[in-house]
Amino acid sequence: MSKLRFVQPFLLLVAAAWPVAASETFVPPPRTIDDIAALLDQQALADPAKAERARAQAARQADPGLKGAALARFLLARAKAAGLIGAARQEMRDLKESERLTRDQRGRDRHDILFELSRAEMVEGRFRDGIAHREESLKVLPKRARPMVVGRLPSLVRFYTAAGDLEAADRTLKRA
Repeated sequence: MSKLRFVQPFLLLVAAAWPVAASETFVPPPRTIDDIAALLDQQALADPAKAERARAQAARQADPGLKGAALARFLLARAKAAGLIGAARQEMRDLKESERLTRDQRGRDRHDILFELSRAEMVEGRFRDGIAHREESLKVLPKRARPMVVGRLPSLVRFYTAAGDLEAADRTLKRA
């Protein structure tokens, strides 16, 4: 039974994709090294300037007088930069501090922080925390932001599916 719990999300995804896959024509895989090289040549290359900007942003220190919401926004920006360069520990540390600084707030800034924190936690494999922060990120938005909430629900469905909680995924899907 426990093995089924891990296979079930995969089967759900395959079943959902099956009608699309069956209706499209089959494209054979590349046959030669030249075919593979041609595919690789089509891929966008990393932008060294963008990577350097992200490294510089991740290395920035907050101004000593920066506090409250301004400090939280600074930490969010620095966390995103740290995530781009693969500095996961710094990213998580900055996101958690940013979240702590905004606990008594509601609105878009708090939502953005919780949304990023939930994404980082899911990447790290902390499904329960990632789901809790994603749920909270939707609750802190004002009523007029209902379209944004509906637009963000599919990511919550994916989170529940990845965690193996198909009942919660189904309930969330019905909320949309």
